[in-house]
Parts: sequence; C-alpha cells; structure tokens
Amino acid sequence: MQISFEKCGDKSQLGPSFNLEQWCSEWLNSSGINILTPVFDEAGKLSIKQTMSLRGKNRLRKQRLDIALYDETGAIHVIKDHLLSENEESTIVDMATVPSDFKIAAVYINHGNHAYAKIRFDEASIQWFTKNLSNVKDAGSRASIWRYFWYLVMDVQMTSLKYAEFVVNNLPNEPVEQTINVALMNLRTLIANYIPAAKKVEHQAKIFKILLELLQKSDDSIPKTAIVDQLFSFISDSAQLEQCKQWMEAGEISFSESKIALSKSQRYTILYKLFQSSSAFTKDQKVEMMEKLMSEDKTDVAVNHRHMCMAALPEAEVKAQVWAEIIDVNSKNSIYV
Repeated sequence: MQISFEKCGDKSQLGPSFNLEQWCSEWLNSSGINILTPVFDEAGKLSIKQTMSLRGKNRLRKQRLDIALYDETGAIHVIKDHLLSENEESTIVDMATVPSDFKIAAVYINHGNHAYAKIRFDEASIQWFTKNLSNVKDAGSRASIWRYFWYLVMDVQMTSLKYAEFVVNNLPNEPVEQTINVALMNLRTLIANYIPAAKKVEHQAKIFKILLELLQKSDDSIPKTAIVDQLFSFISDSAQLEQCKQWMEAGEISFSESKIALSKSQRYTILYKLFQSSSAFTKDQKVEMMEKLMSEDKTDVAVNHRHMCMAALPEAEVKAQVWAEIIDVNSKNSIYV
C-alpha cells in the first residue's frame, strides 16, 4: 500500500502528518457514505456540515474538495482545497479569495467531483439551479448537479413536483446527450412512482411538448436521436397518440421546415404504445396496424415486439396464447427455446 502511494506522485503532497494506518481506518476499514451540506450563517459566512448516512459503520472523514460559487449571471469563483475534518462535523470555509463585489447566488460544494460523498444544497442554491442550471458552463458540473438533485428526491429531501419543475426548466437548454438520457430516465421513474396521480398527465404533456420543441430546433448540437428514443414514453392523451400513429405510418416525424426519420425500433415503440392504449383504437385496428408495419420483417426483433404488443391487450385469452407461444418447449419455432 505504501508503494502504491509513492508511485501515485510526490510523497510530500500527502503532507508531513500523513498517517497511512489512520487513512485506512477512515476509508478502507469503514463503510457508509458521508453527506455534505453548505450552511450560511446570518453574517453570510459559509461552512460545510459533514454528517453520516443511515447505513454502514459511519464516521467523519478527512478529504479535500473545491467549492464553486456562482453569481446571478453564472459567473464562477472556485475556492480550492477546502479540507474537511475527521473530528469536527462543521468546517468553516475560507472566503478570503472571494472578490468583495462577488454576490453569491448559488454554491456547489464538490466542484470537480474530488470528494466522495452525497452532496446537498442550501435552499437558495436549489432555487437558483432550478431556474438557471444552463448558466453553469461546465458540462461535468451540470451533470453532477442533475445527479445530486435526483438523489435529493431519493433521500426525501426534495419533492417530486420540485424535481419535475427543475427538469422542465433546464431540459430545453441541456446539450449533452448522456445527461438528457439520464434525466429523462429519472423523470419516467418519477412520473410512474412519485408524482401524485392527479398530476401525472399534466407533467407527461409538458415533457412531450418540450421534447417536440427541441426536435424542431435547427441546432446541430441537440441530440435528436436520443430525444426521439425517449419521446414516446411521455404520450399523455389521444391527440398525441394519433399524431404518433401518423408518424409511425409515415416512418418520419414531420415539421414545417424539417423531417426526422424514425428507426424500426422507434416505430415499434409507437406501435406498443398504441396497443397499450385502452380506448383510442379497437383490437382489430391495432392488429391491422401491426400486420401492416411488420409484414416484411421476419427478424426475431419483430417476433419479440409482436409478443409484447399482443400481451398488452386486456383479453385474458390473448395473453394466454402469447404465454403459450413463449414457453412452448416443443415448438422449434420458439425463439426462447
């Protein structure tokens, strides 16, 4: 272990008081993650409170982190190498480097992601990031804040409706495909499991509209394929369903000034949504659309989607037939045997 530390760089960087046994005790021989929260007192002084999660053999841990301060315009000032204590819950942040005319609108206390911890936010920062995350220019910091806001929901520190507001405000201005994909995946989970039932359709409709607006932009930096992949998860009413049906049949999403070709998988996703709908189309209409769309596709992908669509119908006998086809060990045609 000592050799590994020496190979990682100048040993003097560890400091003259570095104790390997103590470090192992703090990090390798303990479990549980620390929670870091920024706290401003009445005089505006900033400190970081270190607490422990409910799980594991927790303890306070010494580690360094960089703190990003943002003003109303998104201008950033970074306080480098703040040292957390392994003995004291609260450590005061040295603000000596902050310009006197710099007015703090928000703080992110793990700039660069050097610290291993769950990150919390003060109320003013939550409000500012909810409205202005796009003003944070660093893509890594934005992605981290997206993630930590989701953790706030998971840890019952933020309401589902507040997180939905955060997504609605910031998704239209987020250019990174991976961040968009994760945000929409989390939002689907939120709508399915956390949003009050009376609010689900409203929020699905909002996201569907936002994604359509993004697809119509001429900006080449917008990851349109990723957005189309997620779009159909937020269909909320019969009008949107009918619109998607037309796109499926045409093989493209058409706008007044542009078109986006749909892949086979995307068209099959729309078909599945049509089969899931309870009243927009009859069973015969749904089957007719499926046969027309899959008539020339002899692949296993088509077989899988056919089973999914038929299993989405409410009739018990249809579900039983699909189940029999899937598990029939005597059938040489079964792709599951």
